[in-house]
Amino acid sequence: MVEVHAAAAQPGFPSRQQACRARPNAHHIILAIAAHCLALAGRVEEGKAFAAMIRTSLPNFSVDDFLATFRFPPETEALFRAGADKIGLGSAP
Repeated sequence: MVEVHAAAAQPGFPSRQQACRARPNAHHIILAIAAHCLALAGRVEEGKAFAAMIRTSLPNFSVDDFLATFRFPPETEALFRAGADKIGLGSAP
């Protein structure tokens, strides 16, 4: 375990945020599921609260990161994108 931590501090290794984007933490994905579902249920303020929790650790997290974790059919992806727009997790610029 010590070798992993020492190696991660060396140049050329991804930052914590880059690593999270490459392999999302399940905690952030669970929060994202809650945020998107609340938005789609019309509970936008609650969804925004969950989005804010995500952004404390991953400030650039967007619906693109969320959707990259799953394989949804296009119509389901469109629903999640609509929910993301309501809570400020729309596509990254």
